[in-house]
Amino acid sequence: MSAEASTNSSPSSSSGAVPPYPSKMARTEVGNPDVRAGSVGSGCSSADEDEDVEYCENSPWVFIPEPVFGKIFLALEPRDIMRAGQTCKRWNKLSRDEYIWRKYFQREFNVEASIGLKPGAESWRAEYKRLTDNVPMVMTDVLTNHSHQVLHVSFSHNGKMFATCSKDGFVIVWNSAYPSTIRDSYDMRKLSWKYTQFSQFNQSDTLLLVSGVHFGAPHSTSGEIAVFTVQGGFRLKCRVANRPYDIFGSWFSDQHLLSGDLNWLAHLVSTSFLWLNKANQEVDSEHTPIRNQMYKFYNRNASSIRAIMVANCPWLNDESVAKKDECAGEGTSKTAVIDDDEDDRRIGNPLSHYQMNQDQAMDDVYRAGRDIDLDFPYIPLENH
Repeated sequence: MSAEASTNSSPSSSSGAVPPYPSKMARTEVGNPDVRAGSVGSGCSSADEDEDVEYCENSPWVFIPEPVFGKIFLALEPRDIMRAGQTCKRWNKLSRDEYIWRKYFQREFNVEASIGLKPGAESWRAEYKRLTDNVPMVMTDVLTNHSHQVLHVSFSHNGKMFATCSKDGFVIVWNSAYPSTIRDSYDMRKLSWKYTQFSQFNQSDTLLLVSGVHFGAPHSTSGEIAVFTVQGGFRLKCRVANRPYDIFGSWFSDQHLLSGDLNWLAHLVSTSFLWLNKANQEVDSEHTPIRNQMYKFYNRNASSIRAIMVANCPWLNDESVAKKDECAGEGTSKTAVIDDDEDDRRIGNPLSHYQMNQDQAMDDVYRAGRDIDLDFPYIPLENH
């Protein structure tokens, strides 16, 4: 029985088979009579144990050069490399080799060999893990309702909807629950658009900004922005000119959006304007402005403003908290003003700074006799 156990546990060297390289733990188990008895159903002599240990220490896997290991590992999938690294210390060290993971990275993401590791990155292995680990890559739906190339996809903040823009001229709002279904759609070619190219939900997910390209001359740069209601029907609320069309537009607050304009001054010299627009047309009073110029840029070398974005400045909130802490021990009047200041803040898409009626709020503060210096980062310009 012991001879059979010895024959089963270690194949003959003349068979030509290469056994897997055992770890130290495996070597300990090989030399443990109890473990061997449990594996083959009987005890083993000390001579058999010494023979197995000697064979494992002289296994061909021990003497394989590292370049050969590298070629073998590159023929495997990354997940198989990680499993192989759990075999022994040497394999674990080889499975973390930067040469191997650089080759994996270049092959997976089509990176040229001349491009090095980006500044600040820990290693090629860490970068590969960052871009592949815990990334959802499961296809749940195939949506075929567009008849041409899809140019842009945007999701609502609550995650319940997403909008798609396409060269077929349609903007489609989908319900994101599985399976995805069409919530609303609109053919922007009815408004003389060539195609839709960008969309964005406002912070409350009640309005949808859609940007596109107008029909015109072959080299025309004219575009337009349209705003639709999302709740209670897909209704058009306003249309705003946008030039050039690749400014796209952006929400400044929940009810205000930014658009662009371009005026040529001379050869290769132009001026770009950014306009603040209301998302709905004012019908109560003709004296209430619905459009206001915010910024003006001087462009040289045929350059111009493209792809605007409004971002939140988190340090503004930190300054407000610090100011509130300073006023906490000085009485309630200044603290009340700070609270009013925080009430005037409004989140947009992305987060914006303040409500548009901040000037009116400042007038109310001064009429109340509260002499306090509030530093607002943005004050709208007068109409031009």
